[in-house]
Amino acid sequence: MTTGLPAVCPRVAVTGHRDLTDGTTQLVSCDLHTTLASYGPNLVGVSCLAPGADQIFARAVLALGGRLHAIVAASGYRATLPPDARRVYDELLRRAETVETLPFDVPIPAAYAAANEAMLRAADQLIAVWDGRP
Repeated sequence: MTTGLPAVCPRVAVTGHRDLTDGTTQLVSCDLHTTLASYGPNLVGVSCLAPGADQIFARAVLALGGRLHAIVAASGYRATLPPDARRVYDELLRRAETVETLPFDVPIPAAYAAANEAMLRAADQLIAVWDGRP
């Protein structure tokens, strides 16, 4: 029996370290794939697409067939990224179903705070990735 109601779309966000070792990156990727698979095919991942945990999360969401909602802290954010992270950022931004760009020209602390707040407002749950370091 169908009710005509849309399928539940869990909206999950991520927070975590940017600078992860190769070994930690592999562990985080595997764990995120396992964790996110439990949300099913209607998953919506919410991410600011920063290097490290954010980009690993976004890739896992897309690999599992989920949809990506990207939040960009400032129009000049991309220019602040290292070249390798910029390439991944561009790829993920192209693949995002929705992109929310905040009204900041440069990524200043207020822009990052606003991006984090927007991410939390857009999500039902938050996954925190921590590598055990301060």
